Amino acid sequence: FSDGILPNEEVIDQLIGTPQELLFTVLHADEYQEFERIDLNQRWLGMVSLNASRLTAMIDVPDDWEVGSALLRTAVQADCPRAIISDRRMGGGAIAHVQSEISAGQFTRQKLKEMPAKRDNFLNRFLLRPLTKRGLPKLWKQASASKYLGIFTIFTGASAVLAAAFAYPIISLILLFLGSIAQFVRGMMVEFFSDVKLRDWPGLTLDFLATTGIAVLLVQASNAATLVPNLVIFATLLGHLLLSRKGTENGRLALATPDLRLFLLILILAAGFGQISYGLYAAALYSGLFLVLERYLEKKSPEETALEDG
Repeated sequence: FSDGILPNEEVIDQLIGTPQELLFTVLHADEYQEFERIDLNQRWLGMVSLNASRLTAMIDVPDDWEVGSALLRTAVQADCPRAIISDRRMGGGAIAHVQSEISAGQFTRQKLKEMPAKRDNFLNRFLLRPLTKRGLPKLWKQASASKYLGIFTIFTGASAVLAAAFAYPIISLILLFLGSIAQFVRGMMVEFFSDVKLRDWPGLTLDFLATTGIAVLLVQASNAATLVPNLVIFATLLGHLLLSRKGTENGRLALATPDLRLFLLILILAAGFGQISYGLYAAALYSGLFLVLERYLEKKSPEETALEDG
């Protein structure tokens, strides 16, 4: 009922769980004065789960009433079960009360600080993710930013395929690299939105366009003797990418995880020397070694891993 109340996932799970009726409160203290006091010892945190039958009590309330406060009053009078959020949980960000630009900024900074690193390699973790975090507060203020980033991702991918068709390898690879960065930013931007769980069509489209563009470049850079081997190695590289995406989160080799941006960077460097095929070989070798080492570490016993770490 209260405006600006933003609970974390733990509180939301508690809210939709049992019992069906639950009034969220905090013990009375000076630091919680922005919350409404409901008795001598507790303040209401702006959230309550009630049975719809409570609405029948509104019949006996005078005409001049507000739904939220009236329902709260009937719940308190009926001794509705309460869930007291401890000071420790409040300090950990269980409830955020956003009432002003200052509190909104504090909430945003806290969310950015808590944003998980996930399965980031060194390029994402030390360069792209820190830079993106700085720009996210401004992007979140633009309602259409996510849509425009998705459009930019598809546009750069299509332009890259066109550039590859006209035999401009460096331009094509740079466009794909920029598109993948835009998709990375978009993925971080919607990380706390509900649509993050939906199918990522811009990302899937970029993957298809990147595969097409690089395949065109390989055909142009190959002769009759090297075309088939290059395409086989390229297919192997694509398989490595798919397997690396299914790896464990925060593994011991997380910083070395291969992804599209890292491989595009390798291909750009190789194309700069006019040897895009060598970049393909280096990328395939890198991804293959990564998968072998990752599988080897996964098969090792916990005791061996603990001894090495110790």
